[in-house]
Amino acid sequence: MCGDFQMTEANFHPRYQSLSDLIHSHASNRPTARAVEFAGRSLSWSELDLIGRCIGAQLNREGIKPGEHVGLLAKNSDAYFELLAGCSQAQCVLTPINWRLSADEIAFILKDAEIRVLFVSSEYCDLARQLLSDLDYEIRLFVLDGAERSDCTHYPTWRDNRSSDSLAGTPASSDVLLQIYSSGTTGTPKGVQLTHASVLAAAEQVRHGLVGDWSDEDRLLVALPLFHAGALLTASYALFAGAASFILKDTNIDVLMQAASEHRATKIGFVPALLRMVIEHPDFSADRFPALDTIIYGGSAISPDVLQQALKAFRADFVQLFGMSETFTAGTVLTGPDHRDPARVNTCGRPMHGIELRVVRPDGSEADTDEPGEVLIKSATIMKGYWGRPEQTAEVLQQGWYHTGDVGSIDSNGYLTIRDRLRDMVISGGENIYPAEIENVLMTHPEVADCAVIGIPDPKWGEAVRAVVVSTPDAPQNADTLIEFLQARLARYKCPRSVAFTDALPRNATGKVLKRVLRETSMQPETQSS
Repeated sequence: MCGDFQMTEANFHPRYQSLSDLIHSHASNRPTARAVEFAGRSLSWSELDLIGRCIGAQLNREGIKPGEHVGLLAKNSDAYFELLAGCSQAQCVLTPINWRLSADEIAFILKDAEIRVLFVSSEYCDLARQLLSDLDYEIRLFVLDGAERSDCTHYPTWRDNRSSDSLAGTPASSDVLLQIYSSGTTGTPKGVQLTHASVLAAAEQVRHGLVGDWSDEDRLLVALPLFHAGALLTASYALFAGAASFILKDTNIDVLMQAASEHRATKIGFVPALLRMVIEHPDFSADRFPALDTIIYGGSAISPDVLQQALKAFRADFVQLFGMSETFTAGTVLTGPDHRDPARVNTCGRPMHGIELRVVRPDGSEADTDEPGEVLIKSATIMKGYWGRPEQTAEVLQQGWYHTGDVGSIDSNGYLTIRDRLRDMVISGGENIYPAEIENVLMTHPEVADCAVIGIPDPKWGEAVRAVVVSTPDAPQNADTLIEFLQARLARYKCPRSVAFTDALPRNATGKVLKRVLRETSMQPETQSS
């Protein structure tokens, strides 16, 4: 905890109607305090407020109407915060694009979102030019950094036209602020529409202490890519608390540790893969993070071994979040004290403040305590819907409940445990089998570098379990050995009947395994087991 400031209901203004209201409140109360820093450039709250109004007016002058989409294709920079503030003022929708995607996938998002203007960093300018030339409508292109170019507008020059006299109006809480594209593990990406109300309801969790103790003296280190909901959520905590955000362009571990020390970061957001990279770095030391009090992580499953190593390695509380883009990553939280309880540390925690959680059977009835079923979430953070996809929206949003597609169970103390994705569950011989359980055990074998478990058609059992394995270097690739290893540790009906070996698992741009691709290719097994 930094300073003596405590987050209590009395410290807060009434609920904000928009991100613009929030930023303006900080600008009024703490005008010279630092809001954002990137690459040696610093913005105070009053400067961020003014830049937001000027960018909003500029967007309106460009002909961008309320509800239209503004694209952003760039690695992390302070432009994310500036354009988010500007889009709020212009009542338009910031649409960050994952720069790790292929050219075809980026082109799909540009067309799907009907992007009107596109802001890019100089390293993606040529790609953007190529993609825009293939579109049948014009998109205005802005370059965020580097020298001025004749083929696009120079963002710093454009931004610094300090006039805010053309703003279209006042943003409302129901206006869409962000459109984040889902990772597309089951098909083409979908645009998740998040309103001001959604974003602020998630950010307000800092009121209640469940995501760590926050103050306006905190310093958040932003290392995760800001095109992801998880990174934007953590940034929203800092925005709500009035804390300073120090932005890293990417996740270079040496730079991250240097920045954590130099800026005396008190809060950091991680995904499990990055957390592991940090603690396994040869120069890692807790002393490289001298002021750190809270690590917020989520985004994917974390292995118990990595979590235990991290808990021992850092002198900080850990906060785990379970949620998804459709809920702005708000759902359940495993708090700092929960991480110190061996009975709870491998759960996803309990619902966050104001969030309702249910686990239901296939017929919609309530599951019993510890009984697996689909996890449903109801909260003010839930998306407005998928952009341009009313049928898919109706499938997942029913009577105010978001159907997550995750299989989980709730114990007698209200703690949620996620077992797997509903679509990945294998039903073999009438038994429900959760691949994640098998994968977690298989990854402990010394000859397994990576793995995925899927169901394949089987004439006798309906589906049969297959493991797809990436072996460690020089491993013998013996399927019988792996099956016997699992049979010694799991119920026999859960164990794979076949194993296939491959050089690499297919993954999307965010690193999630594309199990639909594995099922479609239906690799021939290395060996069979009765």
